[in-house]
Amino acid sequence: MKKVLFITFSLLIATATQAHHTVERSLFTDNWRFGIQGGALLPIAHAALCRQTCGIAGVRAERYLTPSYGLGLHLQVVSDNRSATAPAGSFARSSQLSLEHLVNLNNFICGYNGRPDIFELTLTAGLGWGHRWKHSSADESARDCFTSRVGLQFAVNPGETKAWYVYLEPAFTWRLTGQPNCTTPRFHRNHSSFGLSVGVSYRLKNHTGLRYFKPARLYDQVEVDALNAKINDLRRMLRIARKSSNVHGETPTHSAP
Repeated sequence: MKKVLFITFSLLIATATQAHHTVERSLFTDNWRFGIQGGALLPIAHAALCRQTCGIAGVRAERYLTPSYGLGLHLQVVSDNRSATAPAGSFARSSQLSLEHLVNLNNFICGYNGRPDIFELTLTAGLGWGHRWKHSSADESARDCFTSRVGLQFAVNPGETKAWYVYLEPAFTWRLTGQPNCTTPRFHRNHSSFGLSVGVSYRLKNHTGLRYFKPARLYDQVEVDALNAKINDLRRMLRIARKSSNVHGETPTHSAP
């Protein structure tokens, strides 16, 4: 656990340092994107592909703090697979609300080039709250649990303004608590699932008019203008000094008798 915390802390420092030297300061209202996704979910252990596959739908709200690192709130709903034990007319079997870390691997590994790449890889990982819905008064399966989710987004940024973010995301989800004879959170394949979803997100405009981080100018234009003014003054004084020295240094000329 200590190693995981150390790696996470180092990652945050590295990305924050990188952003400080490459992009302009952003406002809280900058670098937001909102999206939807949908796909299918299958339990990993002892799963029958056709009988136990469930549909999933989700919404996301994300904000990048640097070009490489961001945070996202992800709500995912798992539909009922219409098994024999499911009550008729039920739709949502469970839901999961997660706070996720987002790491843009393109910018983290290769550096930020001033705008989103056409193709990007983004690692998502986080913890959340899961809930299994109760469909009837006799349903004893309803419970809350602690969850974890890890995914990898294969994304495309089409268009010139980079307003849209389209991705394919395989992801693993674990139910860490709420397991029989288990008092502490743990990762176990019998309480995990694999999901494959397709999503699209929309980037809002920043105060700069762009939909992504604006590269920073590594100088202050006011200071540069003041320095140029001083240089011009020195040049003007030098020209005046040269003219004055030429006037006082001239020797009189005498014509021959």
